[in-house]
Amino acid sequence: MAWLRVSIAVLAGWFAGCGADPGKVALGERDRWPARAPLPVVGADGWMVVTDGNSDTLSFVDVAKGVRALAAPVGLSPVEPEGPHHLVVSPDRRRIYVNLSGYVTGSASGPHGAHGAGTAPGHLIALDAHDLSLVGQVEVRANPGDLAVSRDGQTVYVSHYNLAEVVSALNHGTPAAELESFVARIHTADFSVDWIRVGPGGHGLLLSEDEQTLFVACALADELAVVDLGAEPPAVRRVRVSPTAGGPGNPSYEPYAVARAPDGLVWISNVSSSGHSLSVYDPQAGAILVERAVFLQSAPQQGVFVGGTLVVPAWSPDVLLFVEAASGRRENVPLPTDCLSPHVFTTASGRGFVVCEGNRREPGALLPVDLATHAFGAPIALGVYPNGAAWLPAP
Repeated sequence: MAWLRVSIAVLAGWFAGCGADPGKVALGERDRWPARAPLPVVGADGWMVVTDGNSDTLSFVDVAKGVRALAAPVGLSPVEPEGPHHLVVSPDRRRIYVNLSGYVTGSASGPHGAHGAGTAPGHLIALDAHDLSLVGQVEVRANPGDLAVSRDGQTVYVSHYNLAEVVSALNHGTPAAELESFVARIHTADFSVDWIRVGPGGHGLLLSEDEQTLFVACALADELAVVDLGAEPPAVRRVRVSPTAGGPGNPSYEPYAVARAPDGLVWISNVSSSGHSLSVYDPQAGAILVERAVFLQSAPQQGVFVGGTLVVPAWSPDVLLFVEAASGRRENVPLPTDCLSPHVFTTASGRGFVVCEGNRREPGALLPVDLATHAFGAPIALGVYPNGAAWLPAP
């Protein structure tokens, strides 16, 4: 158990300090990790960096060679499973921001809990992209979910998938209309934080092209939160993702991720088994375009647009979806059996990649995708429970 390992480490430090056992030493602030060294030399296409939640590592995949060149430990404590969950790279390529969720499969009986069910605070950490040294950190709320970073690198946003908090609130009689989660707005100059109140179960984040609006998929409310960042404090409007949406505390669609189309429309992945679909929000009209909804047989996850096509992985059955934004036409490409539970699709230097979670007990995989032919390359083994990816271009 995580708390037991920490207690043993603390006791070992006491005994070492008292001279009771000269074979044990206390961990000092500078002795947590081995000395950091510069990242290996990489080809012109740079790295795909993946968070391995159950291995407490970052995987660095050489994009050009298609090989995992480095698995780097990540976190604030070498003895505590900290569950890195999603990441972003700063626009100047100098920092990697990583969520530490605390969630690790098998630790659900402790304060970290299952995904969304933890009660211990999470953290956002900033790593130097040259040698992965820790350059900043800030405590956030329990169950940090997704991240977004501004183009100037001065602000990072972190959502919180607060399932445990919502369940507790409902059990204590909190009215559904009062359920909420928070987005942390973190100022990277000093790691100060202010909080934006949105609907419960916040996860997917997306900044508008002009960065005046933040869109938040609120899974436990069946809502898209539309945050006006130009107002102070930010003004929030909550939009139901469908006329048949269930509402706070009783979702039937569970919007999980968001992606921006070239025309500015916001596409929303709804993962609920009762509402597998893609909803479309028009920021100009301020409304969901009901007639544009795309209904699916699988649960869509986190995707991105490649030109006018949304490429998004989906679960059960596991497929990679190619959805034409203009027509809604889609192609369902079955994923190979060694890509179990596809979670994220992303691109790097003209190449496509699917992050495959696997069974969360054995290594997951990064699956290359040919964007022209939709053919898959050989899977690249990662750590256990990979869950987020970001491209770090070559220096």
